Amino acid sequence: MTSLDGVVAYADSKAVKRQIDRYMALFRVFVGAMLLLGGVLALTVVHVTMTVNIAERTGELATLRASGVPLRRIAGLLAAENLTAMALALPFGLVAGFAAAQASLDSFSSDMLSMRLEIGWPVVAGAVAAVLGASLLSQLPAVRAVRRLDVARVVRERAG
Repeated sequence: MTSLDGVVAYADSKAVKRQIDRYMALFRVFVGAMLLLGGVLALTVVHVTMTVNIAERTGELATLRASGVPLRRIAGLLAAENLTAMALALPFGLVAGFAAAQASLDSFSSDMLSMRLEIGWPVVAGAVAAVLGASLLSQLPAVRAVRRLDVARVVRERAG
């Protein structure tokens, strides 16, 4: 190709694409690791928040159990409270996530390269589903903790 008159340079577009795909492989691994660690962190934060909530409200929950409120009803109250808190916090978390993603992409920008953030609704829906799923998953240890409450001991401590 380059031996033809008027041809100064030749670049095979498929070869360029293959080379860019090779460079992007490490980036994809990095993003996958960030998503995995972010998910673990989110699940941990939700779990710890729920555990602290149960620990702070031990007396209240034991009183409800002593009053004859079924465990299913208490679990429903905790789940409704937890999901309400998550639903109220989600918009702020999404805005903060978009801002952090844009700042991250801006850090890669230069005179030669400019990246634009494009996040489709399936990604947002997936993030919302993941956070709500983590919230629901954190209900299992919470219900187990309420089930294991020593109602008599807690009521005695509150009375004394």
